[in-house]
Amino acid sequence: MAVLGLVIERPSYGYELSRRLQTRFGDLLAVSRSHVYGALDALQRGGLIEPLPAPPAAEPVRQPKVHYRATAAGERAFAAWVVEELGEHARRARLLGAVAELGGGRDEEAAGAIAALVASYERAWERFGPVVNGR
Repeated sequence: MAVLGLVIERPSYGYELSRRLQTRFGDLLAVSRSHVYGALDALQRGGLIEPLPAPPAAEPVRQPKVHYRATAAGERAFAAWVVEELGEHARRARLLGAVAELGGGRDEEAAGAIAALVASYERAWERFGPVVNGR
């Protein structure tokens, strides 16, 4: 799903996706280039991504880079996955927000961080909820 999310962000090719994953997730998500290409193959077989037509090359290219974009089915599948994942996390975020409010605002930095977390979940729902619900 991480690869699909990056393709939704911006159509990309395998090596670029590998670099973006490394930059964004570092050691948290140790993914080799071969795993990225395997994910691209699986996503394409599942109809979640499709190759973009190759632009005309000014010069012959030894091996053209195949760029992929998400299909409508891919966007819906990703949105459904995000909503499913956010469901549990959003409940935790609301609970943390309530706990922070009960603390009387003694730690404004922590309360601000929790409020930002809750807001990020709400924005994600605004973006992906309608897609999942078919709107």
